[in-house]
Amino acid sequence: MASAKEVAVYLMQLDKEGRFNSKNLVEANGRTFYEGRARLNKYLHLAQNIYYAKTSKLLFEEPLYAYDNGGVVEDVRESFDMLIKTKDKRSVSLNDETKLFLKKIFIVLEKADIYKLMDLSHEDPEWIAKHGFYNKQEQIMDTAARLDEYKEQYADIIRLMDGMAV
Repeated sequence: MASAKEVAVYLMQLDKEGRFNSKNLVEANGRTFYEGRARLNKYLHLAQNIYYAKTSKLLFEEPLYAYDNGGVVEDVRESFDMLIKTKDKRSVSLNDETKLFLKKIFIVLEKADIYKLMDLSHEDPEWIAKHGFYNKQEQIMDTAARLDEYKEQYADIIRLMDGMAV
C-alpha cells in the first residue's frame, strides 16, 4: 500500500497544465480555499474510493476526513506547499499497476471543474455520514466500511477506465 503523499506526488507529476498549482480562490459551502489544493484532495478522495471498489484494497493508508467540501487527507493538506515545490525532485515507488490506475484517474477527472469534483466527492456515502461533525475523531471516514456501496457507485467509471488505452 502506498502513502497518500506518494500518490499525491505522482498525481502532481502527471499535472502538466499545473492545475494543482492554482492559487485561484474558490468559495463553496461557506469556505474560501485554493482551487489547486482542493483539486488534489478531490482526486485523492475519488482515487481511494474507486481503487477500493475495483481491487477491494485501499490505495493509501492515511484516512480521509469529512470536511465541508469533501474528503481531505490531513497529511497532504498540511504539507501541500512543500509537495508542490519538491514534486519534480521526488521519486515515487509505486508499482506499474498503481501508476496505470492513477494515470487513468487523472485522465477521467482532469477536465472536471472544481465544483463538479466537489459534487462527486459529496456523493460518497461515507462523506455524507461523517460530514457536519467538527471533532476530528468523528470526521474520520471509514472507506473500508463501504465496499459494496462503492462497487455499485463506481461501476461505470471502473468499466470506462478498464477500457482505456493509456
